[in-house]
This record gives sequence, C-alpha cells and structure tokens, in this order.
Amino acid sequence: MALQREEIIIVGLGNRGRDSFAKAFLAFPNRGLPVFRERARIVAFVDSNVERARVANEALGTSYPVFATLQEAVARHPANWAVITTPDYTHAQTATVALDGGLNIIVDKPGRGGPRCTFLNEVNAQQLMWSALSCSVTFDRDTFLATAGA
Repeated sequence: MALQREEIIIVGLGNRGRDSFAKAFLAFPNRGLPVFRERARIVAFVDSNVERARVANEALGTSYPVFATLQEAVARHPANWAVITTPDYTHAQTATVALDGGLNIIVDKPGRGGPRCTFLNEVNAQQLMWSALSCSVTFDRDTFLATAGA
C-alpha cells in the first residue's frame, strides 16, 4: 500500500525556507533524506516578496507556483501543511491564517527566548487544542528532521 504524500506550502523563502526546509523536502545532498520525496510534496511557495520566491525556484531548479499571501496559495493549491519560516514577529498571524485554512503547521524557530517566544500564546489556543490539526514548532532543520522521524 502506497503512503499518501503530504502536500506542503512553504511560507517564507529566505534562507530557512529555501535552504533548510525546501531542500530537505527535495532531498538535496546533505540537506534531507530521499524518504521525504516519497512522503511529501511541495505545492506552492509563499513570500510577501514574490521575487524572493521566484529566486528560490531558480536556485532549487523548481517551478512551484508563487504567491504573495497564504490565502491566495490555499485557494489555488490545496495542501495539508504550511511550513512557516517567516520573520518571528509574523508567526502568530501566519499560523492563524494557516489553521483557519485547515492546514497543519510547522513553525520554524519562534525566537530563542524573549518576547518573540510567545508565539503559541498569541495563536488561538482553543483552535490548537481542539482541532484535529498538528502543530510542530522547530528550532532548526535538524530538530525538524528528528521529530519527523527521519
């Protein structure tokens, strides 16, 4: 029986989104494991700077659809996960949009302390607790790989 592949939208295509997560899902050498290609598929890139997302496509040798907002991406390319690698101060708002859109979320490094580390308090706690959705907060690619069972 074939495994169902997870469909992923990567939100934020700076170094973390492109070099840590996208390369891991694409199984770039020294960045990810081939099993990711069997279990996950990127369906879109989102970045408020769409040119940065286009450059990520070029650097990765891919041609994923590019959107300025997560809402646009979800409307055009249904997925079941959002990997959020935007600046820390945008995590709560972006995660709320993703959860409202029915997506599971992976949030990269919501700050290593200080006021920016309040991400989960800012997201609707009721929504996280009572939904069937998954929420994973990672501090780096290696933590993500370990929690993903890779």
